[in-house]
Amino acid sequence: PQHRDGVLVGAVVTFMDNTERKKSEENIRYLTYHDPLTDIHNRLFFEKEVPLSDTEENLPISVIFGDVNGLKLTNDIFGHTAGDRLLIEAAAAFKKASSEKGILARIGGDEFALVLPLCDEARANEIMAEIKSAFGLSSSGDIIGSLSLGASTKTEPGQSMAETIESAENRMYREKTINRTKNNTNMIRKIMGRLHERSPREKIHSENVYALCKRIAREMGLSEAEVNRVAENGYYHDIGKIVLDDSVLTKHRNFNEEEYRKMQQHSVVGYRILNLFDETLDLADGVLSHHEHWDGSGYPKGIAGEEIPLFARIIAVAEAYDAMTNDYYERAKAHEEAVAEIESLAGSRFDSRVVDAFTKIAGKMPGRTSDPIVDQDRPMRQ
Repeated sequence: PQHRDGVLVGAVVTFMDNTERKKSEENIRYLTYHDPLTDIHNRLFFEKEVPLSDTEENLPISVIFGDVNGLKLTNDIFGHTAGDRLLIEAAAAFKKASSEKGILARIGGDEFALVLPLCDEARANEIMAEIKSAFGLSSSGDIIGSLSLGASTKTEPGQSMAETIESAENRMYREKTINRTKNNTNMIRKIMGRLHERSPREKIHSENVYALCKRIAREMGLSEAEVNRVAENGYYHDIGKIVLDDSVLTKHRNFNEEEYRKMQQHSVVGYRILNLFDETLDLADGVLSHHEHWDGSGYPKGIAGEEIPLFARIIAVAEAYDAMTNDYYERAKAHEEAVAEIESLAGSRFDSRVVDAFTKIAGKMPGRTSDPIVDQDRPMRQ
């Protein structure tokens, strides 16, 4: 203030622009209560806001709990960038189905929760169906996964909100357990479907190896259960090729050193994929070893003789014949020429006992055409 003779004659007023400070505070608040990956709220926000919404005026209040199936598979096989996309698409499905209403949060690594005021049980079930539908439509590319969901509804003021949330979580885990085999089968089917979409040659190759493995195994006197299992093993022997770039996947020969190194990894990747599921654990070793040679000159481990699983030895002969004669390859051999070459490699590249069985069935096979030599039976998890 400015005074003269005791009288106020003026003043100096200072203004400060606090826009940046407010922006900084808002940014801190956003980071505190949001999940930076999925751009939805986090567990801290969820635990803060849910008690505030737990009022009689908001009844009925429904809680939907969700868990992403296939995140480990996606991270392990396709990398964490693909895993992140899987989580982002799951969050987007929740947001779309909830129409931005309620309290939505990512409360764990692969878990989501949605609290919906003024939502009864019937509507909650409809929203769960919409979430699954939205996720199914958005999933694409190398994203392999699904959602397990559970819901519970609080209808009376005396009910505990914590127990409602726990009930929704328990129902989600029950659905996850009940549908585990179905979910696993669907994930494997998706992988094979996408591989075959990208390379029709691989589809025919898988079907032919399936059929040849079955015929060779029967000729060797294996039990019918073993015959079916080795055939299925043959169908999935190249599942690991799903990670290859199209430039490598669709190339038939003349690989450079880097391309050949990548191609060799497909048996290891296939082993890792099949090891993730209880239903295919017994197929993993056959996939890992189907490029091993009887004399130890193969890959990836360089094992020899009967160290190589029998299923892998059968697959090796079946896939070699198909690769030699399949018209998708630029240098396809005639049936008789391919059989003679396989016979010449008995005891070095191939198990002589498997080659003997193959030679017997080869005499009953017509000359190869571009049509797949498939049986009427289909692979169990095609």
